[in-house]
Amino acid sequence: TWFEHNYTPAKQYKPKKDAPYRHNTRVMLHRLAKASYKIQVSDSIVSYVRALDEPDPSAAFLRLWTALESLVTPSQANYDLLVKRCSFLFADHEYQQQILEHLREFRNSIVHTSKEHVEARTNCFYLQIFFRALVWFLINNGTYFRSLSEANEFLDLPNDHESITARIRLLRKAKRFTTLDET
Repeated sequence: TWFEHNYTPAKQYKPKKDAPYRHNTRVMLHRLAKASYKIQVSDSIVSYVRALDEPDPSAAFLRLWTALESLVTPSQANYDLLVKRCSFLFADHEYQQQILEHLREFRNSIVHTSKEHVEARTNCFYLQIFFRALVWFLINNGTYFRSLSEANEFLDLPNDHESITARIRLLRKAKRFTTLDET
């Protein structure tokens, strides 16, 4: 028979009948069902939940990181892109970028050393914030983006007004240029 060596019973969470949990879950599932990338998000959420069931915080952190990676850099392990895309979701993106850089360095230290990390549990909490923000962004925009790739292209855009305005100006010029070329 199979058993888990680190098993400890956990108290099951049961929401109150009037809690917004049920309503929010229904809304989320309804929106997710309409998204073209619903399978990727669903699989990532399952990975996220399984990571949080992990008794070892360092292992949980790595599994959380993988769940995040599966959405923001699904076909590659590009940590620069992961940091940029996740920080884009926040108004204070520069500050969040610093936190993500710390988490990235922490991830690398776990992978390259076998020692226990005291801050693993705390870093799991930080990583959850980014994962939840990303999932809510993807679910809330599930009908806007045609694919996960397109959603990630959006997250690659500049996150300051001046750069966006300059990009729009260039895109308009490119549109005029290619239109003239066709005639």
